[in-house]
Amino acid sequence: MDAHAITSEEYDEIPELTDAMLERADFYSGDRFVRRGPPDMAPGMADGPDTIRLLPDVAAHFRAQGPGWQARVNAVLMEAVERERGETPR
Repeated sequence: MDAHAITSEEYDEIPELTDAMLERADFYSGDRFVRRGPPDMAPGMADGPDTIRLLPDVAAHFRAQGPGWQARVNAVLMEAVERERGETPR
C-alpha cells in the first residue's frame, strides 16, 4: 500500500477538537482502557475509604502485580477479616 501524504486542503476537512469532545473521549494507555474520575466505592464505603499505611515491601509487592493493586490488598484484608469471623471467604 502506498503512503498518502495529507494535503493542507484535507486538513480543512478534519473538525477541530473541542474541550467537550475531549471530555467524552475514552483514554487508553497502550491497549488498556483507563478510567477517569475517582474509583467506584465498594458497598459499605458510603463515608469514603480510610487511609492506611503499608510497609514499603508490602506496597511494592502488590504494585508489581499491576493495575488494581489496591483492590487486591483490600481483597486479602477482607479474607483475613472473614477468617477471623469464622465466615466462608467470598
